[in-house]
Amino acid sequence: MAHGKFEFIGKGSQYLWLLIWTTVLTILTVGIFGPWAIAAQIRWLVSHIKIDGKQLCFKGSGGGYFANWLLMMFLTIITLGIYLPWGIVRLVRWIVSNTYFADPGDVEYLVDIKEAKKNNVLYCLHCGAQLLPDTLFCEQCGTKVEK
Repeated sequence: MAHGKFEFIGKGSQYLWLLIWTTVLTILTVGIFGPWAIAAQIRWLVSHIKIDGKQLCFKGSGGGYFANWLLMMFLTIITLGIYLPWGIVRLVRWIVSNTYFADPGDVEYLVDIKEAKKNNVLYCLHCGAQLLPDTLFCEQCGTKVEK
């Protein structure tokens, strides 16, 4: 039986801004920034996913993406395109293998602090769980809430 609640908390305006600046940098660098742009986009998408209230974070780098992409392209070219499906699967495996549940040290992945303050929403700085306004201790991890 299926179980677990998946939630996506991203906003289109935030993603649009990310697409704009990563596209501009990629164009200005004649494509060199491309792998880092893709890694930034993956990082944003993953950081806006929660599973059973637990925040995810992506710790892959543009360099790691580039290395996997380069290998995929090389093998695809020398096999006349036959390797492409396996290469794409390799890239997806790399993305998944660099995706984790956020730890306390990953606070920068947990929430958009400016957005949370603007909306008067509190999050636990230890586990990233959303808190009720008068909460003294996080219901998820038990950490004392600092306001």
